[in-house]
Parts: sequence; structure tokens; C-alpha cells
Amino acid sequence: MPSIGLLLLVDLDGVLYRGASPVPGVAEVLAARARAGDDIVYVTNNSMWYRAEYVDRIAGMGAPVTADRIVSSPRATALYLVDHAPSVSHVLTV
Repeated sequence: MPSIGLLLLVDLDGVLYRGASPVPGVAEVLAARARAGDDIVYVTNNSMWYRAEYVDRIAGMGAPVTADRIVSSPRATALYLVDHAPSVSHVLTV
């Protein structure tokens, strides 16, 4: 029976990198887990960067990533509002 991959929710700040420095070995482990069939989703409550900027940073470390695999607090809020408050057209994030 084939094994079922895991869903890995990986926080960014302090787990994948600390400040501007990647955490040693993490990118290699994530690349190996992706090759093994695991689904990797990167999560962050940091609202300072666009997903494309996270993709550049994570890919630059050697970890597998695409924009649809990044969930930030603003992105999660936007997706929630689309489903639960579709009439909302402007949001101030503080």
C-alpha cells in the first residue's frame, strides 16, 4: 500500500529563517519531505510582505515553494471574508 504524504504547516519567522538568515538544514529537510510526497504549506502572521516576496525568499533558501502554498494572516482574512462577508469591499488591517 502506498504511503500517504503528510501535511506540513511550516511557520516562517523563527522556524524557516531567523531575521535574514535561514535556519541551517531546514530547506534540505523540506525538499526531502516534498520528494517523499508531503504537502508543505508555509504560514505566517507577518503582514509586511506579498506572497511573491515570500516565494523569492523561500526559494532562495532552496526550499520548495509556490505562491499558492503561502498563507499569511492578510490572505487568510481575505479568503474568509470572500466566503463569509462578500459585501465587504474595503478592509483596514492594523
